[in-house]
Amino acid sequence: MKKILSYILVIVIFAFLFWNIAQNWSLVSSISWNLNSVSLVWFLFFITFIYISNIFSWHIITRLLGLKLSLVSNTKIWMISNFSRFIPGGIWQYPSRIVLLSKKGVSKRLAISAVLIEGLMTLSFGAGTVIFTLAFWKLPIKYQGLQGVLWIFLFLPLLIFLFTNKRIFDKVILIYCKLTKREKISFESIKIERRWFPFIFISFFARFFFIGGALFFLIRLASPVSYTLFPMIVGIYAFSWLLGYISFFAPAGLGVTEITLAALLSFYIPFSLGAVLAVVFRMVILVAEAVFLFASCIIKEDLL
Repeated sequence: MKKILSYILVIVIFAFLFWNIAQNWSLVSSISWNLNSVSLVWFLFFITFIYISNIFSWHIITRLLGLKLSLVSNTKIWMISNFSRFIPGGIWQYPSRIVLLSKKGVSKRLAISAVLIEGLMTLSFGAGTVIFTLAFWKLPIKYQGLQGVLWIFLFLPLLIFLFTNKRIFDKVILIYCKLTKREKISFESIKIERRWFPFIFISFFARFFFIGGALFFLIRLASPVSYTLFPMIVGIYAFSWLLGYISFFAPAGLGVTEITLAALLSFYIPFSLGAVLAVVFRMVILVAEAVFLFASCIIKEDLL
């Protein structure tokens, strides 16, 4: 029943987007896609590095935990498990990743630690990206109160400190076990060496930089927006992705991310155009993911 409701909600959201596009078809049909511009080259460049940055950041996490997995193995594990996020009703890419890691001989504790660190890092850097770009959000005066709401994401980067500080983390787990009346859960001790900080920062920030940059240059292919909006578009995508991520009823944030993108982009371009771009961007991302998934499945693991 929950799965059916999830799909119904996603269909309703997309139906609204397509209805709005149809209502403003004269505007949408007047879009003159500039496919011979420099923006197209940059768009393809950023699209190419979206999944490279995601895979690389996951590879760093496994190295940080001392796992001796090759880059090709990590690519297969990340791409295959990531595809399972389209299953509604939960964050299935993480349980599936634990299963795939266990097949490589990784202990369950280390596997859980790896996916928890990646999840918390992704949330934290997504929130950090939104906060960092707030200075560039040039919202209309009547909508400037929205910026105050965005600061609620400030607490998310604290999750990294919470998880990597063993004393605090153990106390949180102890309180959780007492409240839920469960046996004490023990996780692998996590100690992040300082030498890993630059690699972690660059790789996880790159996740949002490249996908936000790809969205920006897609917009420029349809509308000549100013380059000064680049950081704002990156922040808008990070915010939309966060809302889609926490919307467990929507598999892979389908619908939630798109309608949030269209709504926030409507401050600068017509809503119907924003809806078209949001849907087109989702389709392009799916094609890029399919290409990387196929490539990861045919590459031999002993190459790297």
